Amino acid sequence: MRAHSEWWDDQLARRGAAPIRRWWFADIGEKIAASGARVERVRVCDDVSRTTAREIVETSRNRINSWSWQVPDELFPKLIDEYEEWFLGAYGEAEIVDESTFEIEVWRWG
Repeated sequence: MRAHSEWWDDQLARRGAAPIRRWWFADIGEKIAASGARVERVRVCDDVSRTTAREIVETSRNRINSWSWQVPDELFPKLIDEYEEWFLGAYGEAEIVDESTFEIEVWRWG
């Protein structure tokens, strides 16, 4: 959810904290490619998950997802309360549907 990510980045920047680092796999891929390897992406499966805004807030509050570990401990309690107010205000009780495709990367040299 782009709005979710942008909210956290904005709040961290306002407090002088580093933004949440995402998509570091791309950085690793660039380094592997620089060594002469080629990548093939193999689709493994598709998935549709359904959740509510409340469940997303609770998952965030419990710091289950790795992005939340990057939020400094001293900022997290205040930010999560602000996030809950913003997120529930924006999404209410709507069902949130996330469609994902899962792939593996196969790297080959030569």
